[in-house]
Amino acid sequence: MLRRARQGTRERREMKRFAVLAAAAALAAAMPAFGQAGTGFSIFDGDAWFGITDSPTSGTATSPPTAVFRVSGPTGTNHLHGTWWWFRMQGDTREYAFHNASGTTGGGNTATTTWHLVGRGAVGNPYAFSAALTYTVTDTGDNLGQLVQSMVITNIGSEPMTLNLFNYADFDVNASSGGDSATGGLDGITITDGPWTILYQGVGASGYRVTPYAGLLGELTDASATNFSNTGLPFGPSDITAGFQWTLNLDAGQSATVVMSFAVVPTPASLALLGLGVLTAARRRR
Repeated sequence: MLRRARQGTRERREMKRFAVLAAAAALAAAMPAFGQAGTGFSIFDGDAWFGITDSPTSGTATSPPTAVFRVSGPTGTNHLHGTWWWFRMQGDTREYAFHNASGTTGGGNTATTTWHLVGRGAVGNPYAFSAALTYTVTDTGDNLGQLVQSMVITNIGSEPMTLNLFNYADFDVNASSGGDSATGGLDGITITDGPWTILYQGVGASGYRVTPYAGLLGELTDASATNFSNTGLPFGPSDITAGFQWTLNLDAGQSATVVMSFAVVPTPASLALLGLGVLTAARRRR
C-alpha cells in the first residue's frame, strides 16, 4: 500500500510537471517571430511568466520586441506589451537598439541573451562592447511576481568609452492599454489599473521619462539624441510608456552592471522601499 501511494505521488508530480512544460511550450509557440531568429524565449516560476520575441536585426529598428508578463499563470492577465534596450555613445546623434544578438541560453526561470556590438554611430563614433542581459522571473506570492533584468556591459575596445543605456517598457497593466495611472520618480514608478499595481525600478539610473504611447518610443527611434530628464509624472489615466537612463564611463576592459525590474505588488507603496533595497543589495554583491 505504501509503495502504491508513493507511486501515485510520483505519477501526480510527473503529470503536474508535464502540464507546466506543455503550458510553457504553448506560450512560446504563441510568441510571434521578430528580428534575430532564435533569441526570443519564455521563462516561468510558479504562476509568474515572462516571454519576449526575438532581438531586432537593426540598430535603427522602430519597434521593440513584443513581451508578456503574467503573475496568474500562463493564460492569466498580461500586464506588458513590449520592452527593450537602446544605447548611445558619447558624441553620437541618436540612440541604437540592441540588435543582432549572439544567442539566448537558459531555462526554467532564467534566460541570458548576449551581444557583441562593434561598429560606428551616425557621426562615425566607434563603439566596441559586449553585453549579457539576464532575465529572472520570480513568483513572490498569490497574484504577485517580479521580473529582474541585469545587464553586464564590457568595454572590449582599446579606449575609454562613455555609454548611455536606456530601458523602455510599454505597460498594459490589467490587460488594458488606456487605463494606466502612474506616480513616483527616479527611485521607482508605480503604475496602477483596476486591482493591479506594478512597481517599475531602475537601480542607479540617472533619469526617467514617462509619456503616452508612442511618444517615448519615437524619441528613442528618431534621428536625434535623447536624454531622460525626470519628466512625465504624475501620469494618466492613459496608455503609458516609461523608461530609465544610465550613463556608464568604462575604461578598456572594464565592466559595469545595470539592473532594472518590474513587479506586481500588493499595494502602491508597501513594497516600494523594500524592492529598491533588494535590487540595490544585489548590485552591491556583484
